[in-house]
Amino acid sequence: MPSVVEMLKSLDARGYVSYTIGEGILLSPKGKAVARRIVRNHRLMELLMERSIGVPMDEKSACGFEHHMSEGMAQAICKKLGHPTECLHGQKIPTGKDCCNRSEKTQRNQKTR
Repeated sequence: MPSVVEMLKSLDARGYVSYTIGEGILLSPKGKAVARRIVRNHRLMELLMERSIGVPMDEKSACGFEHHMSEGMAQAICKKLGHPTECLHGQKIPTGKDCCNRSEKTQRNQKTR
């Protein structure tokens, strides 16, 4: 479809993918970072909805939040949920930039005291 090709060209020009007609698509490091953030946000939102708010998981709502959630909001949710490592489906939740790593370092330091 022409619209798909045009979007791929746009993503390539903006550095998110490497696209060559007839050869396929590869995520760039920049694209992988965005994808990782969106996956993390989605999985955290699903857990928040189920565990803290008591609302059954709703893919549509989780998808609505995942693209617009700030890093600070994701960190706050992650902290509130105790830095979960897996989502409701048993899939790994990528760690955050600072919150999960900082928590792990703190836990290690507390164990050695």
